[in-house]
Formats: sequence, C-alpha cells, structure tokens
Amino acid sequence: VDLPLTTVVGWTLFERFTPYAVGRLFGGPVFWRNQTGTDLYHYQVGAGFVVGLPFGFDLSAELVPLGEQRVTAGLGYSF
Repeated sequence: VDLPLTTVVGWTLFERFTPYAVGRLFGGPVFWRNQTGTDLYHYQVGAGFVVGLPFGFDLSAELVPLGEQRVTAGLGYSF
C-alpha cells in the first residue's frame, strides 16, 4: 500500500523532446513478506525526459537524486 502524490512540469521542444521536473510525496505502510515497515524518506525530487521516436515508440529516462533515490529508463509504444 502506498499513497503517492506526484507533480510533473515539462515542456515539449522540437516536437519530440520533453524534459520535465518531478516531485513526489508518498506515505503509508509498506508490506513485504509478512513484514510491515515504512520508507526512510517520504519524498522524491528529480528530472527526466521523454523522446518521441518513429513508428509510435518513445524513450524515457528519469533521475531522482533527492529523497528516495532512483534511476529509471523505459521504452514505450503507442497504438
């Protein structure tokens, strides 16, 4: 169980590239293998981008260095 509240602000450049800033607040207990805990931090602040590729694909990446840290990347397809 997690209760996230996310705000993303970005802009599209050159009709394909969308950089953005992201901020998240979250809370709630964390359940894993019959254990209950919580996150060390209850926020994330970072930035990312989405690049539109040909044939309905897009590439995304996000770096969150503040709070609960993470790095993500993905490939998406719109149909």
